[in-house]
Amino acid sequence: MEEYSTLMGSNPDELLAEGVDAAMKGLTDYFLWLTGEEV
Repeated sequence: MEEYSTLMGSNPDELLAEGVDAAMKGLTDYFLWLTGEEV
């Protein structure tokens, strides 16, 4: 895991937080699209 975080230039916690933020934004956009709301 150490090699992985060095390769990414970021620690796993930061990568996880970025992934969660992206997932939440994606889900929000998807649900808005489903309900016919403009994003």
